[in-house]
Amino acid sequence: MHKVKIISKKYLTRDILEIRTEKPYNFKFIPGHSIMISINNPSFTSPSLIKRPYNFTSLNDDSYLEFIIKLYRERNGLSTQFEKLNIGEMLILEEMFGSHRYVGPGIFIAGGVGIAPFIAIFRQLKKDNAIEGNTLLFSSKTSKDIILEKELKELLGENCIFTLTKENNSNRRIDKLFLIEKVSNFNQHFYICGPDSFARDIKQMISEIKKEREQFDWFIN
Repeated sequence: MHKVKIISKKYLTRDILEIRTEKPYNFKFIPGHSIMISINNPSFTSPSLIKRPYNFTSLNDDSYLEFIIKLYRERNGLSTQFEKLNIGEMLILEEMFGSHRYVGPGIFIAGGVGIAPFIAIFRQLKKDNAIEGNTLLFSSKTSKDIILEKELKELLGENCIFTLTKENNSNRRIDKLFLIEKVSNFNQHFYICGPDSFARDIKQMISEIKKEREQFDWFIN
């Protein structure tokens, strides 16, 4: 367990907060992994206020730790308490665990704050000159909700593809047709993160497309 001081806060979108903290000596993590975070406040006894997992978005070479927090203001849970914290207040970092890990070039598919574990992965790949061959399909509600739009474009160039689900006159979700249009090879690594229903649906669609293509290949052979 580590207690770390908040050193900066800023909003990336209307409901996404970036928090940076001190970094414990010799602290290491794997890009894509998460850690349980709580606020150093003994009065928090409600399960919704105790601790939640958040992904690292900084790099091991950085002098700080960075996280992005989705603010669910309507729930009045832990995320909204982060919004109330001041610079200098303390967070508690506990167990670390693997949520996503890069194993080779592929297709990254993110919905909303599901981009979080991919940020550190992309930043590390860029630093290592190894980002080529990766593509991001990133679904957000509106153009104002795209997290780190400019940086993602700089990191991935033409391989950064945004789609919006609640933008006037341009609504489009990631469905089977979208995947078939944007992905030419389904026999590669897929990295998927977003709400449970989003991730489940994407995995099912990819599985269906693979099965359909296998059947087609068998038929024409």
